[in-house]
Amino acid sequence: HCAASALLGLNRYGEAAASLDALARAASTPSGMRGEIFAQAGNAWMLAGNGAKAVAHLHSALTLTAGDADLFADLGRADAMLRNWKDAVLDLNAAINLRRDSNLLVLRASAYRALKDYRAALSDLNAALAIRPGNANAVMERGLLRRDLGDVGGARTDFATVMKTGSPALKRDAAAALDALKE
Repeated sequence: HCAASALLGLNRYGEAAASLDALARAASTPSGMRGEIFAQAGNAWMLAGNGAKAVAHLHSALTLTAGDADLFADLGRADAMLRNWKDAVLDLNAAINLRRDSNLLVLRASAYRALKDYRAALSDLNAALAIRPGNANAVMERGLLRRDLGDVGGARTDFATVMKTGSPALKRDAAAALDALKE
């Protein structure tokens, strides 16, 4: 496990995931630890960019560790990597049923937007902002939703807000979205 953690620290995600997979399957690994190790392998596969292996490992983790909101959220993210939006919504539904969280609602809103279920996306974003007003991720997603709905003014306002309040990565995304609106 220490070697796999070191590989993660070196950004060698595929190798770390394979090592964690082998550890989770090893007969010497205590059964109570297998679920956690499968979950770690799933997250390492996501970091490696392999959504299919991430989904498989996270499913294995869930069979061993039922009722874990974080696992359902991770599975929803892995489904989104594969653009399996319906599965992402189902997994995020399970996560949100276990833990109502602003960021989980934003993730589900993004999946709903991809499915063109704009009403559900807006409902989730409103709920996310009610839980955590000013959540830059929710404001960014709302800007993207407004853009998709043709509300260019509303999208601009949201992207400008993110440019002031978001993380550096989110600010870059907002700047790119604003530039795209000018074209």
